Amino acid sequence: MFLSQEKYLKEMLKRFQIEDATPVSTPMVSGCKLSKDDTSPEVDQRLYRSMIGSLLYITASRPDIMHAVGMVGRFQATPKQSHLLVVKRIFKYLKGTLSYGLWYPRNQNSQVITYSDADWANCVNERKSTSGGAFFLGESLVSWLSKKQSSISLSTTEAEYTVVATCCTQILWMVQCLAVFSLHPSHYLSPTIYIFTYLLPPLFVFYFLCTLYVSHSTSNSIFLYPLPPSTLSSLSLYIYTYISLIHSPTSLYLQ
Repeated sequence: MFLSQEKYLKEMLKRFQIEDATPVSTPMVSGCKLSKDDTSPEVDQRLYRSMIGSLLYITASRPDIMHAVGMVGRFQATPKQSHLLVVKRIFKYLKGTLSYGLWYPRNQNSQVITYSDADWANCVNERKSTSGGAFFLGESLVSWLSKKQSSISLSTTEAEYTVVATCCTQILWMVQCLAVFSLHPSHYLSPTIYIFTYLLPPLFVFYFLCTLYVSHSTSNSIFLYPLPPSTLSSLSLYIYTYISLIHSPTSLYLQ
C-alpha cells in the first residue's frame, strides 16, 4: 500500500499561489533559528494559520517536513514576515517532491523498533528541548514525532530521559493495540538508557525494552534539525528505503 497526498499538495500550492515558485532542496535552511521577538513586520494571522493547518495535514504522509512544520507552528499567535518566509520555503520544498509518499509492503514482521533523540535547549525564547522519535512496525514507519518538550531540561541527559519517556508511552500504546490482534512484538530504542520491567505497568510485565546506540546519521536527526542539502543527501538512502519514503507508483493514495 502506498500513501501519498500529491493531489492535495497541488491544490494547496495553487491556493496559496506558490505553484510557479522555484523548488528548493530542503524545507528549512541549515542553522535556521526562529524567534517570537523577531523585528520583521507582522503578517496576516488568518493566512498564516491556514497555511500551517494545510502543512500539518500533509505531515500525515511526509515525515521529512515534521520538524520544520513544528517550528513554524509555534508562532501562530503573532506571525512575522520571517516566519512566513520559512512556511513558503516548506511549500517550495514540497513542490519539488510532490511524488513522495510512504510505502507499506505486505509484511508479517510485528517487531516494534523505535529511534529517539533530543535536541537540547534549541528553543530561542524558552530554552526548551525538542523531542524526536520514529516508530516502526517491522520495516514500516507507522508513527513519528517532533515536539517541543513541556519543561526545561537542565542537561542533555534530562532531555534524553524526557524523550525516552514520551516514546515509551507511544510504544506501550502500540503494544496494547497489537495485543488485540494477538501479536507479540519486541522493542528497541536508540538512546543508551536501559529501562527494565519494573518501570512498566503490570499489564506489560512480560515485555522488556532493550536500548541500542545508533549514530545521528542513521537515527532521527531529520525530526530535530534543519539539515543542509549535503547531509540530507547522505541520509537519502536510509530515508528512502528504511523509512520507505519513495516516489509514487500507481497504487493507493491518501488524499
